[in-house]
Amino acid sequence: MRGSRCFTHGGPRPVGRTRRPLPAECARRAGPSPRTRGGLARLPRQAARRAALEAGSRELLILRVAWRTRSRYEWDQHVRIAGRLGVSDEQIAAVGRGPRAEIWSPLERLLISATDQLLEDQRIDDATWTGLAEPTTTAG
Repeated sequence: MRGSRCFTHGGPRPVGRTRRPLPAECARRAGPSPRTRGGLARLPRQAARRAALEAGSRELLILRVAWRTRSRYEWDQHVRIAGRLGVSDEQIAAVGRGPRAEIWSPLERLLISATDQLLEDQRIDDATWTGLAEPTTTAG
């Protein structure tokens, strides 16, 4: 996005700083393609309804999508929510490092990997699905 007026995603910042709203053209560029937008929008709701996923883990998924899509509004809102749900500042800071960050539990690592795969390929690979299905992983 060289030469555009869009913000540069800098990741976690202190909560409460005043920011100017994004120009409409940046919001369009920052989001996922129209083909995947609907599925990504439903992901957190479906995860909350259908899976035994803790609220903090759900917020990590939302934060990862916000990070990857450079959605400042979603990031700012869900940093606050995640903090209220017990997600640590260290975990929030690690969202930008992805699944390889050492802070993640096996479940969190798999969830972040699944989120990245959905964003990149619109599918979750077999190894990640298998890992998510294992009882020792889903126990947290």
